[in-house]
Parts: sequence; C-alpha cells; structure tokens
Amino acid sequence: MTEINQTEKRYAIGEVSEITGVNSVTLRAWQRRYGLIVPQRTPKGHRLYTHDDIVKIRQIVSWLKKGVSIGKVKPLLETQGQVREQATTEFHHELIDAMMAEVEKLDSHKLSKILLENMKIYPFEMLVNQVLMPIHCRIADTDNPLKGIQSAFWQGVITQCCNEVMVKAVKPKAPRCLLLSFEQSELIWIKALLLTYQGYAVTTLVSISDKLTGFQDALTALPWKACVVVGENKLTPSQLQELITVNQAFAFPMILAGSLRVIHANDFKTSEL
Repeated sequence: MTEINQTEKRYAIGEVSEITGVNSVTLRAWQRRYGLIVPQRTPKGHRLYTHDDIVKIRQIVSWLKKGVSIGKVKPLLETQGQVREQATTEFHHELIDAMMAEVEKLDSHKLSKILLENMKIYPFEMLVNQVLMPIHCRIADTDNPLKGIQSAFWQGVITQCCNEVMVKAVKPKAPRCLLLSFEQSELIWIKALLLTYQGYAVTTLVSISDKLTGFQDALTALPWKACVVVGENKLTPSQLQELITVNQAFAFPMILAGSLRVIHANDFKTSEL
C-alpha cells in the first residue's frame, strides 16, 4: 500500500471520476487487473489519488481513444513508447468484429459477457463513440437484410446490460433525472447510463404514446433535477407543443438529446445539463 504524502493534495475516487470522466468501477479495474494506477490509502482503506495519478489517467484515456487495448497500455506508459499509426485503431475494429459475430449468431449470453466486461475496463463514453455506435450504424444499414431481427436483438442486449450496470452505479441521494422518449431504441438506455455516470438517478420512460400533459401531477410528486428528451426522429407538432407546455410549467431544465438536439435546435429552447 502506497503511503500518504501529507503535503500533497489528494483526491477521493469520486472526485477523480468527475475530473477525468472515468467512472469509479473502471478506475478500480485498472488498479486490480492491470496495475495501471496504484492510489494511496487512508487508514480505513479509502483510495486517495494525486495530481500525477490524474495526469496518468488522462494519458491512459488518450491511448484507449487511439485504439490501444487496455492490456498494452502499461508498457507504453512506462516507456513513453509509440505505436504504429495502423495499430491505433486495430483494437476497436477487433472488438466491433467480435461483438458483431455474436449479433449474427444471436448469442445474447456471449454478447452480454463481452459487453459487460468491456464496460468495466473502458470509459463508457469512449466505448459508446468508438464501438457501440459503429455497431448500431452497421446493424441499421439499409443494405442489411437482417436489420429488423438484429436491431431487436441488439436493443435487447444493450437494454439488459445498461440496466444491470445502472442499478449498481446509482448513488444514494443522487439528484433525479427524468429521461423521456417517444421512440424505442437502445440509444435511450445508453443515454440513461451516461446520465447515471454523471451522478443522476435516472427514471426512463420510452415509447410514450399518451399526452405528456396527462402526468403533470406525477412530475410534481418528486424533486426532479432535469428532464432529458432523447430521440433520433423529428417530433410531431403535437409532441413538440406538449414538451414546450411541460417545460414552461416546471422549474427543472429540459434538455434535448440525440438527433433531436439538432433537428429542433430552432424550435425548442433547451437547457444544458
């Protein structure tokens, strides 16, 4: 166990997560499995990180974004080494191909295992941008003859895995966030987990068909911090008007996410979360 230097500023694991964007589960995995970051400990065993640790975490994230697998990061950090430009994206492609192979076989057990394992060891936002979204686009391609079946399968696995991680990741007394969608897509559950990692307790309502104005009483029953509306398709005039009405009636901010943010940039005054 690394001894504490009393003169150096130290950060708790939650603070480091906020600073670096790497969730605490991943930070622990980097320590236990790969020895990438070895924080100091308090007498009670709580992890304390230094500024140098934070710098190293950012270096690790930088390597991962380049496509270097987690198992190859430590020697690069130790030697300040370089990798071939061609190799910087190889791991992402390998992971995409491995997961697509399970999608094609409809093997939910194997796909869930691969996904959950990588959700532990890679920053989730990076995994979304560089692995999950490319898979989503590949499945949703209009030239894919199995688009419908594979989309339903992929959506089911993502929903299950994100919910499993969310239950464990949500913090006690976390501010409440309401996530709404008029659609049904795995992207909604990905957004829900991203919000959870930002520190929110997320309640998700998908495929909404009833009028939003009908549950205004429910919205006043709990202290919501924000409402996020996520979707990829243009809202109907009635849906847009209902959102505007709800937004005007309550004090919490309403945020558009996904393609809605661009599609309705000029139609809806939205806030930042």
